[in-house]
Amino acid sequence: MKRDGWFSEQYIGDFWGFHETRPYMRLRNVYLDILVKCSMYKKAIEECKEIIRLNDNDNMGVRYKLMHLYTYFEDEESALKLSKKYKEDYSSMFLLPLSMLYYKLGDLKSSTKYLKLLKEKNKDTLKFFEAFVHEDAGTIIEDVPAFGYQPLTIQEFAVEMEENQYLFAIMAPFFVWGLKKLKSSKK
Repeated sequence: MKRDGWFSEQYIGDFWGFHETRPYMRLRNVYLDILVKCSMYKKAIEECKEIIRLNDNDNMGVRYKLMHLYTYFEDEESALKLSKKYKEDYSSMFLLPLSMLYYKLGDLKSSTKYLKLLKEKNKDTLKFFEAFVHEDAGTIIEDVPAFGYQPLTIQEFAVEMEENQYLFAIMAPFFVWGLKKLKSSKK
């Protein structure tokens, strides 16, 4: 790819737009997944940043993996910078980790703000929190189609949980707290 000039400035940022560079981007994404599975989270963050640098539109959704990694490390500054870059993105895979981040930081007011926005955008938020708290989330994962999911549904939460197990594994108290908040806001 270097020999063919793909790393020149005219292509950086638009790699997904060229069929010739897509296999390379897919390979980097697989490598990213391996880094996460091997608990090499700092290396995974750097890989996410490089993938996004090569493809600014982030057609593969690497920003979601990066947001979860920032949440894991309680990196508010980087999370907010990423959120600002993709400010029109109201997916569960952005809003849930932001709520988790502020919970981890002890800023329950901000955590609640993102939790309410999440509930507004994804109709299955309460259902997912109930399943997670009552240890039924595994059955939700089993119901996700093999080749995609329906955004802003419980399927999106299931994919998010499956891809970011390292974070969800330590967040049980957040889900108990969040479920109480969600139920109290129903009234």
